[in-house]
Amino acid sequence: MSSFRRIFNRWRLATLVALALLLVLGVVGTALADPSPIHPTFPLLDKHGVNVLRSGNPVSTRQTCGACHDTKYIEEHSYHVSVGQDHFVAPGEVNGGRPWDMSRGLYGKWDPILYRYLTPAGDENFDLGVPDWIKLYGLRHVGGGPAEISLDGAPLRLLEVTPGDPQTTSHDPETGETTAWDWGESGTVEMNCFLCHLPDPNNEARTQELLDGNFAWANTATLLGTDIVSKEGDEWKWNVSAFKGDGALLPENVNIQNASSENCGQCHGAVHEGPDPLVCADIKASDWSSMRTGQIFSGQRLSDSGMNMAGKEDLTLPWDIHAERNVKCTDCHFSLNNPDYQQESDITRPDYLSYDPRRQNIGDYLYRPSHEFAKGKTAQHTLAPEFREPCASASSATTPKRRTVGFRTKMRI
Repeated sequence: MSSFRRIFNRWRLATLVALALLLVLGVVGTALADPSPIHPTFPLLDKHGVNVLRSGNPVSTRQTCGACHDTKYIEEHSYHVSVGQDHFVAPGEVNGGRPWDMSRGLYGKWDPILYRYLTPAGDENFDLGVPDWIKLYGLRHVGGGPAEISLDGAPLRLLEVTPGDPQTTSHDPETGETTAWDWGESGTVEMNCFLCHLPDPNNEARTQELLDGNFAWANTATLLGTDIVSKEGDEWKWNVSAFKGDGALLPENVNIQNASSENCGQCHGAVHEGPDPLVCADIKASDWSSMRTGQIFSGQRLSDSGMNMAGKEDLTLPWDIHAERNVKCTDCHFSLNNPDYQQESDITRPDYLSYDPRRQNIGDYLYRPSHEFAKGKTAQHTLAPEFREPCASASSATTPKRRTVGFRTKMRI
C-alpha cells in the first residue's frame, strides 16, 4: 500500500469516528441511513482483488477488509488465527504438555473430548491430516494460520503432494483409507472477519462448507441469510440488487459492528441474553466450554431459567456474575493496543499527572488493531500463557509492556 493511500485511509477512519461522535452528541441533527454509521460502504473483493459481482468467486476477507485495514498485521497479531501453530514443536517437547502434544493450542494439542489427534509427520498411526483438522475444528477456528499456511510458512496450495504427509493427506476414520488432498480444488480458509464483526453471522452454513471440504467458500457462507448471497444447490450466487451501481454494498447491507458476546460465544460457549428463560435447547453441542465445564454466559438467575434443577427455587445466583452486571466479553478481553485501555506505569508517570493523553491515534489503531486480547489467569486453560495477566478491572497493574514473542512484537497488558 502506498504511503499516500495509507495516510488517506487513516484520515478517513479518523474522520468517520469523529462524525460518529458528533452524531452521538447531537451536533449533527440527522442520522445516517447506514445501519453502521461509523463504517463506510465497501465492495466485496475476491482473492485477486476483483469485485465478486464480476468474478463470481468467493469473497476474500483479506482483500475486502484490507482496503482500509492492515489485515496482514491483524493476522500476525491474533492467537485466534495461529491457535498454537506459532509455537509448534516435535511431540513431547511442549513445556508441561503430554508426550504426544505438539503445541499448547488447538492446533497440535491432543483433544481428550473428541479423542482426535493431529498426526505428526512420519507417524505410522495416521489420524488427522491438516484438511481433516480444518473440517473437525474449523467451527472453532477463525481461519488463517494453519488453515492457509504450512509449518514451514509456505501456502498450503503450493505444497507438493507427498503420500503420508499430514499436510497434503486426508484420512477417513471409517474406512481407514488415506487420500491425497487437492488444496487447489478445496481452497484454503482466510481469517474470517465477518464471524466476529457481523451481528448475526451464519456459523452453521460456514461450518457445513468446512465439513464438505469447500474451504474457499466458508467465509462467503457466513453471509448466508443476508440479501448479499444465496446458495442454489451446490452453487453460490451473489445478489446484484444488494450492491450499488459502483459495485459497493448498499448502506442497508453494511452491518459491521464491534464484536459482541454472542460473537464470542460461537466458539467459546453458550451466550444467553434477553428475558426469555434459558432452556436446554439454547445450548448446542458446538458450545464448547458449556459442554465441557457447564459455563453459560447469562445474567439470568438460575431460579428464573427453564432448567430442571433440584432445589431450583433457592438457586438465586446468576449463571454468570459478569453478564448479570452487563459486563461484555470485550470489556475484559480487549485489544492490547486499544488506546482507550492504555495506562501508563506508576513508575514512569509523573506524580502530578493523573491522566496521560499521549496514546496511539484512533485512526492508527483502526488501521492496525491488534487482535491479541487481554487474557486473565486461570487454572483450567493452558492456552497462550504469554497473555496471562489479571483483567483490567481486577488489577491496577495494567501497564502495557513491549516484549517480543516469537517473531512478533506485541503489547502485553
